[in-house]
Amino acid sequence: MTTFTVQCGAARYSTVTLTVEADDLETALAQAVADANLSSAWSACDDFGPTFIEAVAEGEDVELWAIAFDQQLPVPDRFTEQGICR
Repeated sequence: MTTFTVQCGAARYSTVTLTVEADDLETALAQAVADANLSSAWSACDDFGPTFIEAVAEGEDVELWAIAFDQQLPVPDRFTEQGICR
């Protein structure tokens, strides 16, 4: 049997609610993003995104980000963040 070191991830969501004034929706959304990036009022949500695989390699306790990229095994699309979140 083969041993693998697998790094899993899940997005942790935070929110901030803002009020903006603008001439149209596009401008309002752009302003909201800019204001949110500067805000200190963010709060963590209890929700997490789905679990996905960030990296995998053969071996026990492999430092996945210290090894050469080509030593990591390719993660099948259905286990990646993009594949899980479709």
